[in-house]
Amino acid sequence: PLLMIGSVTIVIIKHNVKKMRKKEMDNKMQQRTPQDMVQMENSLKQKHKEISDVVTPKPYVSQKQGFDYVDEGYMRNQLNKYYPVWGWEIIKYEFIGDKAISVHGRLTIIDNGVQRAYDSVAAHRVATNQKGYVDLGNDMKAANTDCFKVAVNRLCNIADDVYRKQIEDLDL
Repeated sequence: PLLMIGSVTIVIIKHNVKKMRKKEMDNKMQQRTPQDMVQMENSLKQKHKEISDVVTPKPYVSQKQGFDYVDEGYMRNQLNKYYPVWGWEIIKYEFIGDKAISVHGRLTIIDNGVQRAYDSVAAHRVATNQKGYVDLGNDMKAANTDCFKVAVNRLCNIADDVYRKQIEDLDL
């Protein structure tokens, strides 16, 4: 019981810190002029376009079942490079029968002074053999890694070339 109380206390403190940060961010946003907001928006768009245009080095791109994917270590390195203040939170693990496990995660970044977040979901098949589960921990990690990589790509535009998320500028 004491451990449970400690865990709840930690969650409450973490929640309160998040609320304080959000309040600080809201106050800062309210203090900005419309010109500041336009400049910040343009800066965000430019940064994301530049990151989206980066070509992922071939040694970090592999194939599985006919699909290209990017090494998680490379994506984490790029995340650290472009968005050094970030956090990854697992919201929920869920078993889909006894065949797969899904994970819901949230990536939060500070992007040019603006806190942004993206929720993603991924699933991974549970490996079994005649004796039962092979390595449930590995299956959970694989689902978490896939979920993390989706969030990094969608929120931060890292590896857009591999995941075919680049948009051609038709104004040129």
